[in-house]
Amino acid sequence: MDTATAVTTIISVVTAKVCAVTALWIRLRRRDVEVEERHGDGRCLRVRITHAPVPGEGEGA
Repeated sequence: MDTATAVTTIISVVTAKVCAVTALWIRLRRRDVEVEERHGDGRCLRVRITHAPVPGEGEGA
């Protein structure tokens, strides 16, 4: 593997991780998180986390 390929691979992995963390942060800011995980043998795990609204939040600045 030459240097250009290694650098491209590292940049791609870092970019994917940043996008995943950003998506998670956006979902957490919406105060609603849903994760679904499926396995090859037909098992499925679905988790949904919701938060009660905070009084005074979202009423404008």
